[in-house]
Amino acid sequence: MAWDDVTIRLHLQQVRVVKVLEETISRLEVEIESGWPVSRCPSCGSECSRVHDTRPKRIRDLTMSGRRMTLVWLRRRFVCGDCGARHLEEHPEFEGGLTRRLARQLAADAEVMTIPRLVGRGWDGAR
Repeated sequence: MAWDDVTIRLHLQQVRVVKVLEETISRLEVEIESGWPVSRCPSCGSECSRVHDTRPKRIRDLTMSGRRMTLVWLRRRFVCGDCGARHLEEHPEFEGGLTRRLARQLAADAEVMTIPRLVGRGWDGAR
C-alpha cells in the first residue's frame, strides 16, 4: 500500500510531514519539519527567523501499522539577528534520538520486564 503524505497522521505537536522517504514491509521512514516559524536564541533570548542551514536528524518512533518508524527531522540551524549566534532548533516532542512517546513506552516496558522478573528471582536471589 502506498502512503499518501497527507494521510500520515503522526499525532505530534507542531510537526508536519514533508514526504515519505522509504516504505517497505517492515519499515517506514518519513521526513518531517517543525511547525514553528521562529526559535529563541539561547545566548540573548531574541526571536530568530533566519535559517543558516538544515541538518537532518533521525528519530525513532513507535511502530505504525506494524512497521518500524523512523522520522527524519529537517532540523534548522538559526542565526540570531541580534547577537549573531547560531543554534539548532529544539522540539518538545523529541528527546535525543527518540520521540517522547517512544521513550515513555520503553521506560514502561523496562519497568515490567526487569531482569529479576524475567529469571524469576528477586534482587536478593530468593525465588
